[in-house]
Formats: sequence, structure tokens, C-alpha cells
Amino acid sequence: FNTWFPLAITYSIEGSPNNFEILNHKLKSRENLKTFNYVMYDKVGEIDFNRIGEYGHVEENAQGQPTEMVMGTIYTFKEAKLQLHNMKSIDSVKVKSITLDKFCEDNNITEIDIIHADIEGASYDMVRGMNKVLPKLIFLEQEANEVFTDKTHGGNFELDKLLVSKGYELLLNLGNDFLYKRT
Repeated sequence: FNTWFPLAITYSIEGSPNNFEILNHKLKSRENLKTFNYVMYDKVGEIDFNRIGEYGHVEENAQGQPTEMVMGTIYTFKEAKLQLHNMKSIDSVKVKSITLDKFCEDNNITEIDIIHADIEGASYDMVRGMNKVLPKLIFLEQEANEVFTDKTHGGNFELDKLLVSKGYELLLNLGNDFLYKRT
């Protein structure tokens, strides 16, 4: 988004400490881009972040050293599914969690044009934490929702119900990805 909309301020929030370091290294020269190491959630505090990695997938960190690209979620993994996708459990680390409302308050954000969330099955929790500043558009990647995690909050049906209750309508269903518009 920062490349396509250079005059907009882009906030990138990454839960994985490893990926946050890679993100900062790759995007450090971008103007109007602010990065934060948080998990978007429905509570402010600390939460366990369960990390997995893809066998053999390596990126360069800020020091120019190879580092393992790490995915993760706040939920537990289905080990059998991980193996099918050439993935492995790594460990669990504590990370800071924040609600969208608190993030906006801390950063003096009063309006959001679009949120693009790829948060490995935790979209429902993120949406529960947004009540004051409601984005105009929300694009949710849901591919990990039921593949890697044990907790799904009733799948996309419950997420859709929650978004509708907050004044959103589904504009586009791409199977695993969804675009919602505030009505």
C-alpha cells in the first residue's frame, strides 16, 4: 500500500518478532511507513505467540544474516496439518497485544481507509477489538483460519455476523479472502 499510495501514512503491524525484524530491514527507507511489533487482538496486554516455520525458508535480517521466516498465531497448531504443508512448530514467545481502538488512540488516528489483515486465524479477535475507529474497508486473508489452528470462532460465518453487527457488508468473497465495506 505504501508504494501505491505514497502520500498516505501506512501502519504495518506484525506479531512475529522475527518477521518484524525482517519487515523493518526491508522497508526502513520507506517514507510515511510506521512499523509496530504487536498482535492485533481484542485485549491489550501480552499473549503467547506460537511460532511455526517453513522448512528451508530463510530471509535476511537487519544485520544481513540469514534468519528463518516465521509464521505464527495466538492459537495452537494442528500438528498433522503443519506436516502436510512442510511446516514445523518452533516455540511460543510472549508478544504485546493491542486492540485497534487502543492503537488508534496511541497514534492519534481518527480515520482508517483500509485495513488489510493477514493474521493467521485471529481476524475475529481483531474485529472484536474495533469499536471506535471503524475502517471504511477491511480486507481479510483467512487461509490459515481452519488449516493451522484449532480455534475458529465458528469459521467465517461468525466473523461475517460480527462484521455485519458493526455495520459492514461483504463486497467480495474470494474463497479464503474477503473484502468488507462499512455501510
